[in-house]
Amino acid sequence: MAGRCGAKRRIGYRRDRRGGLLTNAIEPPPRTTPVPAVDDYADLVERAYDLEVDDRRPSLPISDAEHARAMAVLAELPRPIVGLVPGASKLPKRWPAERFAAVAEQLHSTFGGCAVVLGSPDEADVIAAVCRAADSPVHDLAPRGLGLGTLRGVIANLDLLITNDTGPRHLAYATGTPTVAVFGPTDHRWTLVPGIDEAMVIAEPFLDDDHIADRHPDTCRIDRIPVGDVACHGARILRRAAD
Repeated sequence: MAGRCGAKRRIGYRRDRRGGLLTNAIEPPPRTTPVPAVDDYADLVERAYDLEVDDRRPSLPISDAEHARAMAVLAELPRPIVGLVPGASKLPKRWPAERFAAVAEQLHSTFGGCAVVLGSPDEADVIAAVCRAADSPVHDLAPRGLGLGTLRGVIANLDLLITNDTGPRHLAYATGTPTVAVFGPTDHRWTLVPGIDEAMVIAEPFLDDDHIADRHPDTCRIDRIPVGDVACHGARILRRAAD
């Protein structure tokens, strides 16, 4: 794909039979345990261009126009606004919808405000399940104008995002939005990013470093994560902001 797009330099590790497709085929470093993807990309840049990547935190600026569109989607909603992302590309990565609703209720009882549910059209069922299960104010943002053109602006204007390990999570830490991310049978070490405002809640926190969560789906079932753990991290973030 990169070649067909006309990319003159195609940098990557010489593995998975892709070496012949690259202009800069770099030998991968030896490893036995997960390494953050951001470190891999930084390593490729450093070795291809002979420079040092000092700051590895992703940054995603929001234009004034994007900000205005996002604020129109969030108009008149009471603060703090807690975003919920109950969807994910794979079912084992989805924390139960009713637990998202329960966390929203706990945070609302302490801090007021409301929760908003974010997701794609394909995730309408799980979004509806969260809204049905909640006894506190929880809003589906799709009817209010949430789409690809407004998603990152909306995320940037939330007070907190509670999310599975999926796309909006990466938008949140790249825009500086405080985040609580839940991890089941996907090893969190693949996506560690230094210096971001994120609390990770892991299904099996006592799995030793030699074991990879992806290879232990039963031990690392995401439904092992209790509501209280996620709510505790969310409350700490909102309390910090209030102070």
